[in-house]
Amino acid sequence: MFLFMLENLHNENLFAKKAAGNIICSQYNRGYFVISICNINEISNITEAVNNLISEIKKTLSVNISVCIGEPCSLNEISSIYNHHIELLKSNVSYIDTFFYEYQIEDNQNNTTNVIDIGEFQEYFLDKEKLKIMSSIKNILYKKMEDK
Repeated sequence: MFLFMLENLHNENLFAKKAAGNIICSQYNRGYFVISICNINEISNITEAVNNLISEIKKTLSVNISVCIGEPCSLNEISSIYNHHIELLKSNVSYIDTFFYEYQIEDNQNNTTNVIDIGEFQEYFLDKEKLKIMSSIKNILYKKMEDK
């Protein structure tokens, strides 16, 4: 039932129709991955459509959602693109209740610098300073979120 509702929300918000469209769903651990396949000109304002989708899913299903908007591809690339997007969503957990474009992540990965002070963490681990470790991680994540 959950997947049925998820598919309908995708169709209604992205394609303005209730009939099943070109949607592929799968379950992974405790989450679901949905890919909507459409003609590049089918959605006039992708940002507005995806923001509406996120709002409706949160309101209707009371779940968190992350959306990756991919680049155009051919039909024979869909399987590999789908797997690539699943990996992007699994490894970019800071995008909760929002969306990102595939190219943003690839640009970020190319421009990534090491923000962790290994010596500081090593000292905290050796001293068994759990609170300092968590505080440092939290500060790093906040800094990364502000940079976006």
